[in-house]
Amino acid sequence: MLGKFQQMVQGKRVAIVGNLTPSEDLSEEIDNHDIVIRLNHFYNYDSGLVGKKVDMLFVTPTDRWKRMSAEERHEDVIREQKPLIFAVKHSQRIDKEVRERHFCNCKIYKFEQDMVRGSQVFSTGTSALRILTNCENFTCDCYCFSFNDDWKNYIDTVAKHYGKNMELEERKRHEWIEMLSEKKMFDDSINPVICVRKGSSLKDKNIRPYKNGKSLLQICVEKALKVFGSVTVLADDEHYCELVKSYGATVPYLDEKVEGFEDVTVRLRRWRDRCGINGRIIQIQCTSPNLSIESMEKMREMSKEADYKEVIVTTVVYDDVKHSALLLFDEEEKYMKQAISGDPQISRPRQELKPLYHYNGAMTSFACSQLSKESLFDDGDLKPCMIEKWEGLDIDTIEQFNR
Repeated sequence: MLGKFQQMVQGKRVAIVGNLTPSEDLSEEIDNHDIVIRLNHFYNYDSGLVGKKVDMLFVTPTDRWKRMSAEERHEDVIREQKPLIFAVKHSQRIDKEVRERHFCNCKIYKFEQDMVRGSQVFSTGTSALRILTNCENFTCDCYCFSFNDDWKNYIDTVAKHYGKNMELEERKRHEWIEMLSEKKMFDDSINPVICVRKGSSLKDKNIRPYKNGKSLLQICVEKALKVFGSVTVLADDEHYCELVKSYGATVPYLDEKVEGFEDVTVRLRRWRDRCGINGRIIQIQCTSPNLSIESMEKMREMSKEADYKEVIVTTVVYDDVKHSALLLFDEEEKYMKQAISGDPQISRPRQELKPLYHYNGAMTSFACSQLSKESLFDDGDLKPCMIEKWEGLDIDTIEQFNR
């Protein structure tokens, strides 16, 4: 359900309205959003201070609902606007009567319990905030959420779960509203970037003459400029910076020197935050000199059409070897064993076996939002940009360099 909800809010300006009555009229500001989310029976609606628009309702059905009048239920508003209904807790209570009387047969979605509460019991509003913090590529403004005593203003209910979890409830609500304030929409820009560092496994391999007197870095920059028109280089050495500037690349700053290995996502986050990078990033690896202009163009076009969760990776067929035929040599036992688990199929005709593919890292395309994950591939949908095997050369040793 989370994925479907994310698609609904993607690229939208969202307002979520709690049930506290505000001290000023927020109607115009709230209703100007693309989507207005309200809670349960949006008890403050008749105040005239929170607007009229109702696109979505996050609800927790209670036993008391069956005793509510049509006016309390805002039946006329629901019948007229037909909002989408999202049950975040106790969805089993949505029987035929609740569906017809309270929701006027509107479309109802149910969230998984672990998504909205985990091991704790949260209010409807806090559950809705948590769900929203798990979405990307939208903006969200929160209204009519105050803290500590606001639950006392809800009709004549006591919200008994606050008695045990009130401190946790308020802390989480603060935390999730702060997270939502940082949400933003990502534009459709394409941002090609090359990360290069001086202290690699083969010193200065990126600027050594490789082909026709040109270095790996120069070859990569020139190809990227032909395809994208511009390319950014993140380099940690002043000499490297001056070289790539002479090739026509953009160098936003001298990157921090790092001894040994540094996860490239750390450098990309730094670039995003310092330079306000938005949209989609195409990371190009300069140690793949055989990468063709055509493959770069293919990656560019695929990136234009990609969904925010799609991570596009350059992919090659792995030496025409089928997965079930891959074997490892056991050094201790001195025998071969199947490398990939599953029923051995070595005796089957080779033509019937499935091919194995290899992500070679020459290019990776992903939405800026993926940089907020632990890894670029967390919750991402991997999509292949197929390239020829000869394009997959990755130079990492002196032997490969001189080949």
